Amino acid sequence: MYRQVEFTRQSLFDKVWSTPVLKLAAEIGVSDVAVAKACRKAGIPLPGRGHWAMPESRRPRQPALPAAAAGNSESVFFNVLAPEHRQTLARPAALGPVIRVPEHLSSPHKLVAATLKVLRQTKPMDNRVHVSGTTALDVSISPEQTDRAMRLLDTLIKASESQGMRWAVGEKGTTVECDGEQIRVRLHETLSKQPTEPPPPRKANARQPDYGSLWYPRYEWVSKGRLGFMVEDHVANGARRVWASTANVPLDLKLHEILAGLPLVAAGIRLHREEREAWRRQYEVEKERKKEIARNVEIERRRRVRLVHSLEQWERSRRLNDFCDAAAGEIARRGTEAREPAEEWLAWARAPANLLSPLGDRLLATADLDVNLDDWYYNEYQRREESWWST
Repeated sequence: MYRQVEFTRQSLFDKVWSTPVLKLAAEIGVSDVAVAKACRKAGIPLPGRGHWAMPESRRPRQPALPAAAAGNSESVFFNVLAPEHRQTLARPAALGPVIRVPEHLSSPHKLVAATLKVLRQTKPMDNRVHVSGTTALDVSISPEQTDRAMRLLDTLIKASESQGMRWAVGEKGTTVECDGEQIRVRLHETLSKQPTEPPPPRKANARQPDYGSLWYPRYEWVSKGRLGFMVEDHVANGARRVWASTANVPLDLKLHEILAGLPLVAAGIRLHREEREAWRRQYEVEKERKKEIARNVEIERRRRVRLVHSLEQWERSRRLNDFCDAAAGEIARRGTEAREPAEEWLAWARAPANLLSPLGDRLLATADLDVNLDDWYYNEYQRREESWWST
């Protein structure tokens, strides 16, 4: 269902500078945002705003492709949903007959009855009552639409359960089980904001000024009956997730569309999960690759630190030996009485100088390339200290 499209950095760079990103994204099967994001991640410069609107003679020339950043791959991958699956899963094959909502609520579903009880006990705020949780369906409506909303939900729940779907309320909110997928849904009403008239002025006196004209609500929320049924989960197939009342068609006449659309939403949720799992697997592989690169960089860094330390020891040893050679020449010009204690001191001074040298008996230890990384911690955002080899 998903296929992986691979580009080298150079080939993708040539394409974004020869084809507009929107057109290139359509050819690949992803969004223009995905293409731009992949280019930024890979260090590929994109044409500036208005580049393709210019005449060809005035367009800036294609720059050179910068070298890939340390740890970045020379390949760019896209997970693309096959076009036939995207078209099949985004639109319902056929709509069933229109489902009529009864004028009166009778024998309500147990979830509707519980929600209706909670709605009547909840105080509205800004002319809206919002209930959700583990005891009631997730709805946000005005008190005027309570009866209509409950009749609509009761009809939808009974019709969907007759097709094998199951409704439930819990920690995740209101869910509909369809084709093995849990779909989070809610019913919402869009209210209109209208200005309010100021209160009539009252006669003010010196002791009681009239503040009513200053402190009054400037607007109120009014119900127009615009209900909407929404799916709160992400889908990867472009399936419809919102059904709302319009000027000509209320939501009550779209219940058959919701029933036909829920299986597509379930397929889209499944595709989204598969896409995320594929991305997670690719992310883990990329993370391990970067970790291995960082591990090799750390091994090389420690080897170089060891090399510089050996160099410093060798320089100190050489300076001490040069000093001892100069002292030996001076001792040779002295008399016998002064020479004997000086030669004893000279023998003592050469011992630590030779012990400090990383060569000689210590050559095998100095030339050892093994590095112990038991105390090393990987952090992709860690900044390494500069050294002779820093660029």
